[in-house]
Amino acid sequence: MSLLSFAHIAGGSLSLLSLLAAMFSKKGGRLHRRAGKLFSWGMGVTLLSGVYASLRHLVDGNPDNDLWSLLLLQAALLTGAGLDFGRLVLVAKRRSTSFPRRRSLPLPLALSASSVGLASISIPRGNALLVSFAGLGLVLAAGQLYHWFKRAPAPNEWLVAHVTGMGTAGIGAVTAFCVVNAARLLPNVPSLVVWLLPGAVGGVWIGIVTRRLKRGRAGGSAQATTSGV
Repeated sequence: MSLLSFAHIAGGSLSLLSLLAAMFSKKGGRLHRRAGKLFSWGMGVTLLSGVYASLRHLVDGNPDNDLWSLLLLQAALLTGAGLDFGRLVLVAKRRSTSFPRRRSLPLPLALSASSVGLASISIPRGNALLVSFAGLGLVLAAGQLYHWFKRAPAPNEWLVAHVTGMGTAGIGAVTAFCVVNAARLLPNVPSLVVWLLPGAVGGVWIGIVTRRLKRGRAGGSAQATTSGV
């Protein structure tokens, strides 16, 4: 096993374990904050190693690898943008008016550009999976940009954004696990379902949680500290 593969697997394993700890621990508590930090570090290692491997395949001269590499790059950018968004809303909450908005823009803008580019490649080919990821990227990027430019956010808007961002990153971690282990764990499930089902389930969960937060029925979660991830 190469060092790159080891780092990718180790980072992914750490991310999945810390994700579970963060989900089921008291929000804002010490365990939640520490699990969030471990999740961020683990996902960072996984994303960087995955991007490097994808770029290497993209330039290896074999056109058969190109679409697969573009899909992996888009998935990494989706996950990375969600992770950065979920982290930065906490930083912005702590710093309030001193937070520079330009710091939050690179990844959602990059995600917008990559989604448009991926759509231009995948739509003519009729590739449903790539089209889905291109559309998802545009939706997520638009939501993040809207948050940063919103003039009068609700009092707990930061918490809604944090859940959305970290939830998106969590979906990325679970999707990667399912795709890598699909042949062994889900041998009869179509690849399109393997790629999209975690996002569908996770999206419903994020929708339910954020709706509760917006309605002010989140209980103690709305008092979560911002000194974490």
